[in-house]
Parts: sequence; structure tokens; C-alpha cells
Amino acid sequence: MFVEGRSFTDPVPVDQGVNCPCAGVYIIIGKRSWEANWFAIYVGQTGDVDKRVGPSHHKWDCWRQKSSNPHVIFHAMRNSTEDQRRAVERALISALDPPCND
Repeated sequence: MFVEGRSFTDPVPVDQGVNCPCAGVYIIIGKRSWEANWFAIYVGQTGDVDKRVGPSHHKWDCWRQKSSNPHVIFHAMRNSTEDQRRAVERALISALDPPCND
């Protein structure tokens, strides 16, 4: 899946996780019952996506409010710095305007 010119993994339910203890940028996505397309709920960056995406995340409740079955997609950025990941995160937030990134 491509988002804003970047390659992301296929969507998996947030409950399952990405199964990649690696750095990168993730997007929580959902579908509305009347639409076929995914929409962005939240964009984040992390040094370890497996540790970051889950019920302990501070926006978990927001994700669940926006979609009954939220999924996650992930763009790996191995050997990246936090500043590099934050730059990608900011660009995606600006482009996608996800509701849980308030």
C-alpha cells in the first residue's frame, strides 16, 4: 500500500500488531460501514512499532471511537533517527489530517 509516495505494509488489525520490532512511521486506519476506502485515524512514529501500537497507547480510545475495527499500516525506517521519523510523521499528518492527531 502506498500513502503519499511511501510504501506501507498491508493493513492488519491493531490487536494483531505489525510483528516488526523496528523503527518507522505508522498510520492507524479504519473504514466506515458505508465506504470501501480506508481513512487515516492517527499517524505516529516510533523506534519499535510492536511496543508502541496497542491498548496502552494514549490514543487507543480515540482509535476505537473512529472505527470499530481499526487497522495499522507501517512504513519501516530502519536506522533512522527520531528527527527523520518525526519529519515524515509531520508531513503525513499535514497531508492526511487524521482526527486523533489533535
